[in-house]
Amino acid sequence: FTGQQSHAAYPENAVNPCFYAAEFLKHWDSFFDPDEYRGIIKGTIVGLNSGNVKFGVSPAVCDVAMTLRGEYDEDLDKLENAIYSIANGIADAYDLEVQNMYSDFFPLTANDSVLADKAENVFAPEDSMTRAEFAAIVVRGLGYSAEEISRSNTGRFSDVNDSDWFAGYVGLAERSGIINGVSETEFNTYGTITREQAAVMVSRAMTAAGIGSTVVSGEAEIRDMLSQFGDYKTVSGWAEEGLTVCYREGILSQSDMRIEPQRAIMRFEVAKMIYNMAVKGELIK
Repeated sequence: FTGQQSHAAYPENAVNPCFYAAEFLKHWDSFFDPDEYRGIIKGTIVGLNSGNVKFGVSPAVCDVAMTLRGEYDEDLDKLENAIYSIANGIADAYDLEVQNMYSDFFPLTANDSVLADKAENVFAPEDSMTRAEFAAIVVRGLGYSAEEISRSNTGRFSDVNDSDWFAGYVGLAERSGIINGVSETEFNTYGTITREQAAVMVSRAMTAAGIGSTVVSGEAEIRDMLSQFGDYKTVSGWAEEGLTVCYREGILSQSDMRIEPQRAIMRFEVAKMIYNMAVKGELIK
């Protein structure tokens, strides 16, 4: 919730979002009526954050963090809509702004440490991802054992050393046909992954693991799938099949307005793709 900060000398000018976050929380139990859902549904308030210790200044923002869990996607959608309806109603009534941010991939990416190599266990959702990091998250997401990873280093790339934490992941991903070098001898370890590159590599990972269907029938299917997006003509030719597979198989959402193929993909986007792939392949439940 975002309100209006004000000095204590002018309290009439303040719109303190803490009061309205508190009002929102009064509705919390009403969101979880079991008769409203098909399966088990649960929610936990995991954090509240507002203002700084500055006497005489009211806060402008109050964040309410929560974890939502459910057996069925339809139940989670219903729960999210109910929460957003109350939050937006409070915001409209009291002249606040409200922003809803969510992610649905924590079981794989946080609790099971798929992205644990990020310094100090910070997820950094909007950061970009390097090629080495991408190789690691794909290999982990496919459920390869530590033994398989440790014996999979490749001496092919001059910029991948045996002592590098990602060496086994790169070797296994490369030999599985998931990720290639930028040349015969260079992997470009710290190069940034784009959205279209990620889609191609996830499609290859699905092929390697036998997940879903990664066969595209032809140009007509590519055109029918990608032309719904306003920027589809900016997709590189080599990425068209991979993107088609990812949208068709639910790895990427068709509700997105744009593909943004050349934009550096953010960590939360990669995590969601890998989560969707793992669920589709029944690698996690």
